[in-house]
Amino acid sequence: MTDIFREVDEALREDRVKAIWNRHGKLIIAGAVAIVVGTAAVVGWRSYSQSQAQSQTRALVDAQQQAATDPKNAASVYAAVAADSSADRAALARLLEARANLDAGKRDEAGKIYQQIAGDSGVNSVVRDLARLYSVMARIDDGDPAALTGELAPLAADGAPWRAEARELQGLLALRQKDTAKAREIFEALSKDPASSPGVRSRAEQLLSTSSN
Repeated sequence: MTDIFREVDEALREDRVKAIWNRHGKLIIAGAVAIVVGTAAVVGWRSYSQSQAQSQTRALVDAQQQAATDPKNAASVYAAVAADSSADRAALARLLEARANLDAGKRDEAGKIYQQIAGDSGVNSVVRDLARLYSVMARIDDGDPAALTGELAPLAADGAPWRAEARELQGLLALRQKDTAKAREIFEALSKDPASSPGVRSRAEQLLSTSSN
């Protein structure tokens, strides 16, 4: 916990808020895999056979393991899985492909993938919203803060599946704009929100504590 706090503190003091999200943002994609892959009722895969669903899920998990041992080829590994999967699983594989591109410094390629997923009506809305969230994250360091905050508004609305993560990004954007009061308001609400994940609440508490120093 001390290392994470120091990381947050340094990122804030040096105005590099993206560093926090780059380090911890993978927890969100992991949560997406757990929610979307693991809950057929949420993503509407009832039209697919159980054996097909299990096979595609195994392929996605295997791809994650392969990418972990061969990060240079991670994007192509995920792209191959996406090409042989149904819409929602393909979208998840493409989200991981985009993340691999970001890790490799290929932000434009990642951005195109996010836009494609977000605009695909055949993909479940939970996954499309996650693509929109990651699209903002990819631009959080140098994109227009006001425009990005506007893009996050529907994602941060009550009842939205990724509202806590979207509000966390809004808080980071407020810090970019030197609006400490707004950032503190957001992080304080997140830290007390029982609907937020433990990771979001923990980061909010750390950011809240750091922004007061």
